[in-house]
This record gives sequence, structure tokens and C-alpha cells, in this order.
Amino acid sequence: MRICPVSLDLGAGTTGQTVQSSLAVADSLWLGSVLLRHVVFLLLPDDMLFLNRSAIASRVLLANR
Repeated sequence: MRICPVSLDLGAGTTGQTVQSSLAVADSLWLGSVLLRHVVFLLLPDDMLFLNRSAIASRVLLANR
């Protein structure tokens, strides 16, 4: 995967904040038996990732029963 030398300012939902992001391209990507070529990914900072930890914990507890 190669990171493209671009800088994008994206609006982050209803808050009106903008976030700095960039792009990456995978020349090829296998998903099961399907080969995808020239797949573009949007790269965002880690602090944009929101996980509802209580929902994840409840799923893990249910899966372990």
C-alpha cells in the first residue's frame, strides 16, 4: 500500500469541525477469492475512531457463553 502525498480537510459530521486526512492506494487486495485492484483508502487520525466500549464488552460476554 502506498500513501499518496495529498492533504484533505474533511468535515466531521454535524459538529462542523474539520479533520486532516490523506489517501492510500493498494495496488491489489484479495477479499476471499475476489481480487480488487487500485483500491483507495481514506486515512484518518486515530482520535476520529469512536468505539462504544460497553456495546463491544456485552457482545464479547454473549459470545463467550
